[in-house]
Amino acid sequence: MTSTKSTSEMVGNRSNPAARTIEIQSLSYEIDGKRILGDVTASLRAGEFVCLLGANGAGKSTLVQLLAGELKPTGGTISCPEAGQTTSRLNDAIAFLPSDLSDPPFLTVGEVVALARWNQRTGSEHVSTSDLVSEALELCGASEWRDRKFDALSGGEKQRAWLAFTFVQDRTFLLLDESLHAIDYNAQRSAFELLASVAARGKGVLLVTHELHMATETADRLWVMNDGRLVHDGSARVDVDQVARLMRIGD
Repeated sequence: MTSTKSTSEMVGNRSNPAARTIEIQSLSYEIDGKRILGDVTASLRAGEFVCLLGANGAGKSTLVQLLAGELKPTGGTISCPEAGQTTSRLNDAIAFLPSDLSDPPFLTVGEVVALARWNQRTGSEHVSTSDLVSEALELCGASEWRDRKFDALSGGEKQRAWLAFTFVQDRTFLLLDESLHAIDYNAQRSAFELLASVAARGKGVLLVTHELHMATETADRLWVMNDGRLVHDGSARVDVDQVARLMRIGD
């Protein structure tokens, strides 16, 4: 699924060289007076692969949507100090892949991936958008589908194509909300290893997942959420049973 040449070329931080850390301070989010997220403080750093775990309803997707600017926090702050404090500069550093995206009608896989660069400045790029699309598709093991209609792909194939859509944006931080759930075990394993490799070359990767074993084997750090709070932020080399207890799985 991976290509050494493509990986090394696609993961350089050309578009946001100064953005190295996203700081989350006392972040909270409420709807109609009900707390969804409360007092979350953490740092997402370039060069790290972080897996975000938690039971359904723990607040994982809410946290990622807040980081991506899809939601506005009720309290607290999200900042990227090196890139400046403005929202636009922070957004310029982030590529966000939400869960359960709808199929783009009438478009080929290559056309969908190319859309990810529609609003980006290309004057300083060293390669064309077409070359970047080719690299991203190769990186994700999706080159053979470039000319196929997107809605003709299987569920797992679509997930790989969306992953290429995220990579081709060439942002410093990649936020993926349960983006690997529809692919088989071997493809999922390859995807986790790919994300770890991308992070090792300078990206900051945050993946929402329920795959405990893969997370502890491939990620650098784990964030574990429970009832809207971050209850663990540390090394991924921890006992799976310990993480499950934090998530209250099986209680």
